[in-house]
Amino acid sequence: KGEILQFRTEHAVEQLLTDSRVAVFSETALFFAISGKTHDGHRFLKDLYEKGIRQFVVENEKLVDLSLLPEANILLVKNAVTALQDIAAWHRHLFSIPTIGITGSNAKTIVKEWLFQLLSPDFSIVKSPKSYNSQIGVPLSVWQMRPENTLAIFEAGVSQMGEMDNLATIISPTIGIFTNIGPAHAEGFPSLKEKIAQKARLFSTAEKIIYCKDHILVASYLEENFPSQKLVSWGNSEATKYKIEVEKDGISVSGKTFQIPFRDAASIENLLHCVVLMLELQIEHQPIQNRILGLANIPMRLELKAGRHNCYLIDDTYNNDPEGLKIALQFMQQQDMKRRKVVILSDMLETGLSSHVLYEQVATLLKDKNIDLLIAVGPEIGEHQHLFSQKALFYPNTEALLEQLSGLHLHDSLLLVKGAR
Repeated sequence: KGEILQFRTEHAVEQLLTDSRVAVFSETALFFAISGKTHDGHRFLKDLYEKGIRQFVVENEKLVDLSLLPEANILLVKNAVTALQDIAAWHRHLFSIPTIGITGSNAKTIVKEWLFQLLSPDFSIVKSPKSYNSQIGVPLSVWQMRPENTLAIFEAGVSQMGEMDNLATIISPTIGIFTNIGPAHAEGFPSLKEKIAQKARLFSTAEKIIYCKDHILVASYLEENFPSQKLVSWGNSEATKYKIEVEKDGISVSGKTFQIPFRDAASIENLLHCVVLMLELQIEHQPIQNRILGLANIPMRLELKAGRHNCYLIDDTYNNDPEGLKIALQFMQQQDMKRRKVVILSDMLETGLSSHVLYEQVATLLKDKNIDLLIAVGPEIGEHQHLFSQKALFYPNTEALLEQLSGLHLHDSLLLVKGAR
């Protein structure tokens, strides 16, 4: 779907590149020169060529000087991102292995990483690196599929109408997991129901869709729009396929009890998606139990770290919305430490709420959890400091906070750092 500007030598394509900083300088690499709002990949064609890249997909012929790329193969397309997605979709359909597609507002990366750990003894798994779930990240993830793989796990995130159709074509999952729904990126959709509908478009090819029936809006949409034989529900009600009961030391899944290494509600919910999937894959109880107890913590989500000056830090720089803050504060309460409780919180963006309503909710959450000190960072939360009744310090940006940090005397504290990445 493009025009060949120049063809010199036939090379196999083994790596797809969109970032000029990635140190893969090979004749088998294909670089996509993407024009974005703040960057333009065409600026790096000469540098990449000098480092060994010989294959390029470009979208602006005026920015390509063929005299500087004498031995390069160059394809001109209307849109480099679309070209990247097309080649990844073609590659995906070379494989017929079970493929898990994960979407939802939160926990996509955690569920994916836990599934990778839990299922690795049974499968040769290919998965999304880090949080590669965007219009560019998904095709780069799917391109990793190789003949030796027996299972694929990919996550998909969207923030605008119509974005999921491309990702659904690329991933073509045989198994879907809908983690949950929340206000993150709500501004890109006309309603919460439409946001659910857009995310659910990932599951058009799925043979099974795993979801929590207790998330009423998600459950209602899936049950109204997908055949019942595809739906695999879990939750507290008797009407679910897998009846869940949270016990003192574990969880019961349709009468099968599992000990678990954590107590917070978010981790339990994430784990249940994994356990239900494993049961659907006919994995026995004891292997599931053994692997649950060996789960490693996933970076970026509720990490408790010992700090200096008799402090402990809870790192939750994963997402930033009221629901995520509520979960993090619950985790903070569960630590049961005799230390001053301090929350460092940044502006919350794209929640779909008015600023006043948003920070009124935040202030109520902090008050209910008896937070001793709020350190707020960002111009928007600063404009609403009158809503906060507890002791609070406000800074316009991170740099201003760092300048004053040494004088804040945060020793002997339990600090929650909560903000967007």
